[in-house]
Amino acid sequence: HYYVVTKEVPHADSMLPVLRDPDAYIYMREWGGGLCVGGFEPVALPIWSEGVPEDFAFGLLPDNWDQFGPLYEAAMERVPALADAEVRQFINGPESFTPDGNYILGAAPDAAGLFVCAGFNSSGIASAGGAGKALAEWMAAGEPTMDLWSVDIRRFADFSSNITYLRERTAESLGLHYKLPFPRFEMESARPLRRTPIYDRLAAKGAVFGSKFGWERVSYLMPGSSAAERDAMAASLTFGEPAWLPFVAAEVANTRERVSVFDQSSFSKL
Repeated sequence: HYYVVTKEVPHADSMLPVLRDPDAYIYMREWGGGLCVGGFEPVALPIWSEGVPEDFAFGLLPDNWDQFGPLYEAAMERVPALADAEVRQFINGPESFTPDGNYILGAAPDAAGLFVCAGFNSSGIASAGGAGKALAEWMAAGEPTMDLWSVDIRRFADFSSNITYLRERTAESLGLHYKLPFPRFEMESARPLRRTPIYDRLAAKGAVFGSKFGWERVSYLMPGSSAAERDAMAASLTFGEPAWLPFVAAEVANTRERVSVFDQSSFSKL
């Protein structure tokens, strides 16, 4: 994670609110009369794929303006006074991110009595109180006291420890911090990872896939469509009525009135 602290900037005082610009992936706040400017770039730079060096603890990494520069340029467009501000300190610190951007909570399935509360993706301070309460209740009651599946450790499996998968996926998941959370959003990186025996046949029939537990699962079919048309449809995210609704409606009607066959491999425990 990158941020810089500038020397004094005109009109920067301690009463300034925190500014976030999700379109530019940046945030800033007053810091000692200057500004602290940081961000979460849409494609992060992974490091240490083979593990954290044993002699590294609470350290920083070298400045990296190649990676942070585009974010700072966007910040200068938002706050022009930054163009004349002298950078006092550049912070580049390693930070862990999970494959889906949510933290990992709950009873470890393969180790009785072991509970996990980790992987907070740069939101540990904000989430600590609620996560700690939820985990304490889970430990006391023997089960979750609320729906915690989005952060449940069991949403991951052996495939989640694949180094190539982690490197590609976490580079994307960091960018979710400032990505607009459209409904039915699908991650794009490290796919396809797990495919069923009929994946190719479904693709040939115009399937648009989502990813569930690492499996490529059909979201809907676009018969007679090209790959480019399917990609464009999958990318057309909206809070309104989705463009693919007629395809799903046709499948629902067929299932009610005739016969439909579903590939349910993604519901397996593999």
